[in-house]
Amino acid sequence: MTNHAMAAAPSRSGNSYDSVTITLHWLTAVLVICLFVSIELRGFLPRGTWIRSEMQPVHVSLGILPLPTMLLRCFWRLSRRGNLPPTTSGHMDIAARLAHFGLYGLLIAQVVLGFALSAAREGPSCLSDCSRCHG
Repeated sequence: MTNHAMAAAPSRSGNSYDSVTITLHWLTAVLVICLFVSIELRGFLPRGTWIRSEMQPVHVSLGILPLPTMLLRCFWRLSRRGNLPPTTSGHMDIAARLAHFGLYGLLIAQVVLGFALSAAREGPSCLSDCSRCHG
């Protein structure tokens, strides 16, 4: 390992990430993988089968979870700002921060877009006794 790589990696002697940060990181990763697998697997299943029809609600149900997870991660990160392991300096630090916030933004945008797509497929909800919805 080079000196640069050793300086960038957090050590185990008090400069590592806390257990909540690690848990939230891996929870986010598992959710993203499960969401990807659930919708991709649905595409391989034969149309009209019960399991294919159940994959969409599973995907939607799991799709709700990244938003509170990401909000909790953001809150936790902002509240523990001084307790993070030391980072690199200069351009690498700026690039790492931009990449991190970019990933946070993309994950939150993915959830919002999923809600928007789901709402667009269902159409406008009927809040009154209109003939279009009730016959």
